[in-house]
Amino acid sequence: MFVIGDAFFETEYHMGRDTDIKTLLKATLRAVGPSVTLTSITNACGFFLSAVIPIPVIRAFAIQVGCAVVFNYFALLIGLSSFIVLDHYRVKANLVDFFCCFPASLCCHPFRGMKESEIQNKDKKEKEAGGSEEEQGFFFRHCAAL
Repeated sequence: MFVIGDAFFETEYHMGRDTDIKTLLKATLRAVGPSVTLTSITNACGFFLSAVIPIPVIRAFAIQVGCAVVFNYFALLIGLSSFIVLDHYRVKANLVDFFCCFPASLCCHPFRGMKESEIQNKDKKEKEAGGSEEEQGFFFRHCAAL
């Protein structure tokens, strides 16, 4: 979940905010989809293979967890992708996160109202000064400056 969310924000940053949501989501899932799929298949196979152990409690546990991993994989691809699309539309409509019925102009955020070019210039200046993007608050400013 965090891998897909982080990849979506990076994809949106590099492709631009004006890019269509279908293109953004397609590029995001193309980038991280294989690793998420491989991890889920590996985990599910490991639990389903451990179901051959003759102890009934361990067999039941392995089958249940294997089914939970498969369910989680499909819920992640279908559910999280849907919520990412809904959140993208919420951000485009300039609504607040938790209280989505209130406009974001009610928030007092230091980067609210800045243009994308101003944020990128600020990021560039901070990169030249040194430090990683996480230390500079890259994602915080990226998400907040709408």
